[in-house]
Amino acid sequence: MLYTIITNNIGDKSLKIIVISDTHNSTEIATSAIQQNKPDRIIFLGDVLSDIYKIEEIYPDIPVSKVAGNCDIYEDEPKEIILNIEGKTFLICHGDSYNVKNGLFHLKNAAEDNYVDICLFGHTHKPLFELNNGIYFLNPGSCKKTYTNNATYAIIEIDDKEINCNIIEVN
Repeated sequence: MLYTIITNNIGDKSLKIIVISDTHNSTEIATSAIQQNKPDRIIFLGDVLSDIYKIEEIYPDIPVSKVAGNCDIYEDEPKEIILNIEGKTFLICHGDSYNVKNGLFHLKNAAEDNYVDICLFGHTHKPLFELNNGIYFLNPGSCKKTYTNNATYAIIEIDDKEINCNIIEVN
């Protein structure tokens, strides 16, 4: 496993993070969400990395953290990273390496083994937010509308060491 540790401390200001995943060659909803929410940071959970590269060109002043998904086999990004943001430790992955389509058992073990506060993952295209054993697990769903589901993304706000999360559905 390859881990990258990044620290971002912004003092007394709250931090807004937009979390997107599984754009699958569609950046319209993600760019609109970024424009509307004006985040301090973007986290991309894989599938398709060329989409986040385009978004980075559009929003060069917003820091981006990204991981490769199962559809990004020819990319050079890590499969998972650990970030320390505002005193909170994040495990960020696509989820396919942990077989999340068949449950969160392996992902929960990895989160506990790495003493994280928040675990972000994608792959299932189904939004999820839950607290388990003191660890927040967040899947923002797919930031691309499919024939069965509307597009979704998540907003995380960290303010005075508190974590708030909203999953946004785009009709």
